[in-house]
Amino acid sequence: MKPALKVGAAMLAAGTVLMAGAAGTARPGPDNEATANTLVIQCANVKQGDLVLITGTPSDAPLIESVAVQVRKLGAFPLISVGSERLARRYYDEVPARFDGQTDQFDLKLASIITARISIDASENPALFADASPERLAAFSKAEKPIAEALLKRNVRQVSLGNGLYPTPATAKLHGLSQEALSSLFWQGVNTDYSSLQDTGEGVQRALAGGKEVRITNPNGTDLKFGIQ
Repeated sequence: MKPALKVGAAMLAAGTVLMAGAAGTARPGPDNEATANTLVIQCANVKQGDLVLITGTPSDAPLIESVAVQVRKLGAFPLISVGSERLARRYYDEVPARFDGQTDQFDLKLASIITARISIDASENPALFADASPERLAAFSKAEKPIAEALLKRNVRQVSLGNGLYPTPATAKLHGLSQEALSSLFWQGVNTDYSSLQDTGEGVQRALAGGKEVRITNPNGTDLKFGIQ
């Protein structure tokens, strides 16, 4: 992820609203129930008694709610944190720069108690912080580091839905696809059968372990060969 966008996420987290539910204008896309099931059960492996932080934007409210319900159905406890790119930008524009290096104490406290975190990472404006000061971006990044370290130290299970490919208009334009085409590819990937995918991966691993050379061909003319010893 580009530094500016990473800082945007950090800034968004620096003053999020915690609530039991969320409302907003939904963006088109997934089967919310199927996606929630995938994220909560297969990806985050949520169990009874888990404390699960769910983050996203108002546009993703229906999916966030489905994730929260799925968490609760397993006997775990969801906490929803909602923010926006507009809020992140206002922090940058209106909050004095002398506070940039502050580590968010709410997020740090949450990092010490949650057992899983599910984030919906959808960037609507990749250029949101294009004009931001490098010094301020570095300060934001440094302030976020203790939170990331605390999550890793406690082995908090973290799932981020997006990874720079969430099918927003801006992301589709970046990759030279229509939003519909990117959305189809993205949600098919998210909702794949991960058990089957793992079996396939292990099969490929076994095949490669017994070989010395890989050759990749395609009717378009691709003919690539390389050693794997």
